[in-house]
Amino acid sequence: MALLFVPICIVPIVVLGRKVRKATTKGWDTNISQASFLVEVLSGIRVVKAFGLESLLVQRFRTTSRQVVHYAMKSVRARRTTQPNHRNCLHARRGIVDPLHHLFNSGGLTTWWAT
Repeated sequence: MALLFVPICIVPIVVLGRKVRKATTKGWDTNISQASFLVEVLSGIRVVKAFGLESLLVQRFRTTSRQVVHYAMKSVRARRTTQPNHRNCLHARRGIVDPLHHLFNSGGLTTWWAT
């Protein structure tokens, strides 16, 4: 009976786990890209100022920052979605499997049948 609930609990965890990994990986990649961009800009600040590229590079940095926040929020949302699933599976097991286990394994069936 307990094996019936395993696929019901495991499948959403696996699917949402993939979402978390994907969002986290993209977030890290974007964060690394932002950091390397910042290092490049700061190391070549004289060239940036000479050609007047400040506004263009600030806009590019803002876009990358928005992407970092977007992927971070996506990762948090996916993690939050998986957390209630663990609790729901635990409550389903406690509410259904444990009483049936008690009923069939401790002579409870005989007691219930006699009543």
